[in-house]
Formats: sequence, structure tokens, C-alpha cells
Amino acid sequence: MGLPLSIPTKDILSINSVVDRVYDQIVELSEQKQMDLATVQLAILSVLNTVNSCMPGLQYDPPSLEEVQNFHKTWNKKSDQEEKKKELKNFIEDLLRKGKKSNMNTMITGIVAPPVAMITKRVGEQVPPLKKTLKFVPDAAFVPAFTIGALFTVKMVQKNVLEKIRKPI
Repeated sequence: MGLPLSIPTKDILSINSVVDRVYDQIVELSEQKQMDLATVQLAILSVLNTVNSCMPGLQYDPPSLEEVQNFHKTWNKKSDQEEKKKELKNFIEDLLRKGKKSNMNTMITGIVAPPVAMITKRVGEQVPPLKKTLKFVPDAAFVPAFTIGALFTVKMVQKNVLEKIRKPI
């Protein structure tokens, strides 16, 4: 049979159980001392670490400091414990949703790039200046190199887009 390559998050652990565990840790820490930004950020990173360790292949990026600061401000304004827990759950779900979109773009690129590489090579072989060069490059080297280049490009574009979104102009 074999193991699946990627296991959905909801099958391993539900968001509610993770949020409950992290919320209990935050409450325990806040009873010991004043709740600060570093404690909240550490708790959020703990959640992402737990999820990432359960998910082979799929990795979620940590939030920026500004996102954590905004969450911390809205979280501290709430007085009801249930509202705070709901706010934490919404924040973590948003983080996980962003990761799924990022991974989907990478997956689509990985599927589409090899056929596009073959088409590109065949078309390039019809262009006289490229004909001699591409004839000597084997398909077994061209397709993986093209695919890796496409995946690298997608990741860099995503990184640049996320940095522009996270940084105010």
C-alpha cells in the first residue's frame, strides 16, 4: 500500500484542538507574568511548528512581526475569554489558509512545467540559432532544469509579493 505523500491537516489534528492547547499555554503564561508580544509570538510559532512537523512536504510560513503585533493589539482589547479564543482560532486559520494557497501555486507549477519544457525545447529546435545548441541537450537534463527554474521563479515571485504585502509603502 504505502504512505501518502501529503496528509491533510484536518485528519491529523483539528484546528480547535491546537487552538485550545495553545490558548491554555497562553493563559498559563499570562497568569505567571504580564502577557507580552514575545509570548504571543512564541505561542503562534509553536502552533506552526506543530502543524509543520505533522505535515511532510507542506510547510506554513510564520507570520510577520507586524501581523503578530496587530493580532496582539486586537487580542488584548477583548475581555471575554471565549472572544480571545475565537480571535486566536481565526488568526491561525488565516495563517494556514495562506500556506495552502502558496503550496497550490507551487504544485500547479510542478505539474505544468515538464510538458511546457518539452514544448519549449521542440519549438526552440525549429529556431535556426538555437537548433544546434538544443540538439545536444538531452531531454533528461533539459526538463528537470526547466522545472527547477520554474519552481524557483514561482517561489521568488511569491516571496516578493508577500514582502510587498507585509511591508507598508
